[in-house]
Amino acid sequence: MVHLATMKPHLDQRVVIRPGEHPFILRDTGVAYGDARRTTGAKLEEALRTREAIRKQPVSPPLLDTIRDGLLTSPRTPHAIRRMAIEEFGARDPDHDLSAHVSS
Repeated sequence: MVHLATMKPHLDQRVVIRPGEHPFILRDTGVAYGDARRTTGAKLEEALRTREAIRKQPVSPPLLDTIRDGLLTSPRTPHAIRRMAIEEFGARDPDHDLSAHVSS
């Protein structure tokens, strides 16, 4: 799980979500990959019940892909979260993607 925050200089600039890309976004917004964490559906439901979290409209599949790509490439993503993403989403590890190192 990652949270979104209004863009500030200290936030990772890797993924910037702009107004119009999602109804909830009113100004340039970044993804706080350094605070990413694993959670369970039960914990998320509890956070919704106690209003620690508020359910918003889901992101589009292309935006979700962009956020996931940023999770894998951001140097701020905790290593355990990165490994989990690679295992659970079937994502490629960009540090070990041999095609990125092949010259033509």
